[in-house]
Amino acid sequence: MKAFICCSILTIHLFSCQAKPRDPLLKAWLYSDEATQQEIAASEALPRPVADRELTADQFLELGENGLYNAYFRKYETGKWKREDKTLILVNERKEVTEWLIVRQEAKKLVLSDKMGRRIYVFEGYPTAFQTARQNPFSIVHNKWRIPATHKETDAELRSRLKNHFSFWETYFQWGLDSKIDLLNVRSTPSLLKLYGNGFQLQYYEYLFTDWKELFYDTADCRAAYERFYYKMYEKKVKWPETENRFQRMVSAFQQLQLWMDEKSSPYARPLTH
Repeated sequence: MKAFICCSILTIHLFSCQAKPRDPLLKAWLYSDEATQQEIAASEALPRPVADRELTADQFLELGENGLYNAYFRKYETGKWKREDKTLILVNERKEVTEWLIVRQEAKKLVLSDKMGRRIYVFEGYPTAFQTARQNPFSIVHNKWRIPATHKETDAELRSRLKNHFSFWETYFQWGLDSKIDLLNVRSTPSLLKLYGNGFQLQYYEYLFTDWKELFYDTADCRAAYERFYYKMYEKKVKWPETENRFQRMVSAFQQLQLWMDEKSSPYARPLTH
């Protein structure tokens, strides 16, 4: 009888020690304008919803462990999140609160709306299993470049901003490689580069995204940063690895670009005037 009781207690203990199922919200949710338009056309849950015209495919919401999140909705922010019934609540580092209504949640799709149900947002979910912030392309570690400058930046600060931008791309592609993601959006993220499926080129200055230019204190700093990279590309050459895996190629290339930014600027680049 005592043996039976002991076995029963042991069984209960083992079941209680089993890991809780992972919250399906723990993913990187990337905004999809196309899916949002499709949801609007087929929506029955909300009366005549509309899309947020200011959002593009580079907007993301990464919901992580311990109730922490990283997001980019027109501006980058970090903070804490929680779910209360059908409401997703975000509290950023400035203590500003955003509440989203969860219209529908699927394995790879999250449909949200504002509290009034007037605007609708559709995100596509991607797996995450980051052990450290450095492995996470959505963390502040790799997104300092998204924070607009509040002062005229020095040569070292401009190179650091570019290096951080390149570290984002390196980690972004490494995440895609590790997670076996077939396709990642590369066309919407503000950058001085124009990315393709298997490479990149320096974008013409006149065609740079406004969102990229507005990261700098003024036009002079934006052009100075552009020149610092332009002359590095003139002096050096990316050594593309011999592999057909495009994510591996990109990871290697952006590692090299970061090393370039550790060097002093080319003497051909115009000196900064502050």
